[in-house]
Amino acid sequence: MHNPTDDYIANDDMSYFLNDLNMDYHDEQILWDPSAQPNQNQQLAALIEIEERLKQLTSSHLWFDPATVIQSTPCGSGLIKLADNPLLDELQSIVASLTGILDHSEGAYSLQPPPYTKSFLQAFKSCSHLHKSIMDEPSPMTQSAAAQVVNDLNHRLWLWYQCLSLPSFGIEYARLKRNSRDNYRRFCRLADSLFGCCSRLLVVRIDLGYSETDGYYIDHETADYHRKKLCRMFHSHPMFEHLLGYAWKLEWRPKKGFHYHFVFFFDGNRVRRDIALGRNIGELWRRLTNNQGMYFNCNHSGGSNYLYNALGDIHYSDDLKREHLDKIAAYLTKVDEYVSLAVKGRTFQTSSTPCASEKRGGRPRLY
Repeated sequence: MHNPTDDYIANDDMSYFLNDLNMDYHDEQILWDPSAQPNQNQQLAALIEIEERLKQLTSSHLWFDPATVIQSTPCGSGLIKLADNPLLDELQSIVASLTGILDHSEGAYSLQPPPYTKSFLQAFKSCSHLHKSIMDEPSPMTQSAAAQVVNDLNHRLWLWYQCLSLPSFGIEYARLKRNSRDNYRRFCRLADSLFGCCSRLLVVRIDLGYSETDGYYIDHETADYHRKKLCRMFHSHPMFEHLLGYAWKLEWRPKKGFHYHFVFFFDGNRVRRDIALGRNIGELWRRLTNNQGMYFNCNHSGGSNYLYNALGDIHYSDDLKREHLDKIAAYLTKVDEYVSLAVKGRTFQTSSTPCASEKRGGRPRLY
């Protein structure tokens, strides 16, 4: 068994480390207010912020030094309190925040704890000292009781660190990577099949989301409803008459909230003006969301804004653009470990792949 005393860190050094790690997550830190009205985006942002803090906390394997922690001024009658300690403050803060988040998420929104947070909860869920300290100022205790508390905290830290090294801990990350690879193959298979049916594709890429003001209040159920409304238009709106296929991915970010990345494949032999087409799709999204929606038309400046330009007109023989299309597929299907915390269903989908009977007739291609 690892000896925790090998890793004791002075309080000043520990304070520097903990203060530093708390500033690393995004531009802003999301503080959970348990008294606030539940909001899925706020809950999700706070949960992700805690996950990042826990990741960095495990990188240093911090422990409690009994000689330092049990060294408070006597409170009378031989009773003492634990000394101020940065690691203890951090653990109390994390437990308090998780209690508020998960209590609220049992109602309207169901959030699944990410891997580091889940393992932390398993180790500390029954830690009476941390839970009592959330509600009230810790009561004075005897020297032996204080020693038991510190030993219990160190034992729970050890259990948590050990859990992170078990093969089972990596299963969730392995599943996400496997899904990412599968989605990438599906996207590439769709694109290749469409080039098998049509010699020229018009590729339109557009990001569909919400304004920063409205996005804060848009939960996944609402975003999914809007996305389904748009997809139903593919079968009825004249703008999509020559749509051959599409792919979309759902993402979530603290400032943007829920948003979609869409790639549309139109028949390039029948449709031109990809920039105008992207703008029209964006305006349709805005109307479908009652003007809550916003969009970014990637085709508007696709040639200058992206390292790999695979937008607009692509001929089946254009190897460079088709290679760049593979790069877009890799980006669109990259692992996103956080959106799955709030979403139990699909976060990526493509249209159906054309079957062999749908392939083009006419003169055989040279290659």
